[in-house]
Amino acid sequence: MSFEELLKLAQEENIVAQAQLGANYLFGNGTSQDSEKAVYWLTKAAEQGDAFAQFNLGRSYADDTGMTGVEKNIEKAIYWYTKAADQGDAGAQNNLAGLYTNGTDMPQNLAKAVYWLTKAAENGHANAQYTLGLFYDKGNGVPQDYEKSFAWYAKAAEQGHAKAQFEVGYSFNHGMGTSQDLDKAIYWYTQSAQLGCDNAQHNLAQFYAEGIGVPQDLDKAVSLWSKAAEQGYSFSQFNLGVACYNGVGVPQDIDKAVYWWSKAAELGNEDAKQILAQILE
Repeated sequence: MSFEELLKLAQEENIVAQAQLGANYLFGNGTSQDSEKAVYWLTKAAEQGDAFAQFNLGRSYADDTGMTGVEKNIEKAIYWYTKAADQGDAGAQNNLAGLYTNGTDMPQNLAKAVYWLTKAAENGHANAQYTLGLFYDKGNGVPQDYEKSFAWYAKAAEQGHAKAQFEVGYSFNHGMGTSQDLDKAIYWYTQSAQLGCDNAQHNLAQFYAEGIGVPQDLDKAVSLWSKAAEQGYSFSQFNLGVACYNGVGVPQDIDKAVYWWSKAAELGNEDAKQILAQILE
């Protein structure tokens, strides 16, 4: 449907068209971004009960990046997110939980955060499932429960959530909330690492470096450490420095070793600080 056709439908009081037109103006899809027109059309649809419009109004009022051009108003954000969340919109439920969790622009309320996270997670929202797993993992707003934590991580992991995949791998690695299973740990670390999760890249590298559950492969270990190190993961930066210093999996290169140790030290890695102090005396 062309923009002109969408506009015509919206002007004819088609609620779905009004909601979509507002979203198009909000993000500049198919037209120039226009926050005033976005709020106008989204509000028309939202006031008639359109959950998609209510969700996007909530997003626009919660935005503190300036991306939408709408002035931040946390009260309006909560109001519209709640309207959409009450209709079962998983994105609104997840975002509403985030506002109650952060407590940046409003008092923190973990009970409400858990309530809305659970709603969103039960509606299949992967990030809500992952976050709810974290809550049970850390005992944040709920009693600590590793089995529930693992169950929610697993649901998110199956949907391709990289951080959840790491947590599932870690759970299998250490037998937390489930039976220890190194094969499954390696599988989930690999899935997560392929999606760019630095924690997973680092842990998987350790497996290859030490030959745990897989044939020892120092080249793979260094490759994975390098990927995590480039993302600023200090433990991988330290290990990569050791590999470069000793010529393990890579040609020996003292300058590169110092480079990576320095990177790690800047991030507060104590091992890197100590080894630099020793070799740079």
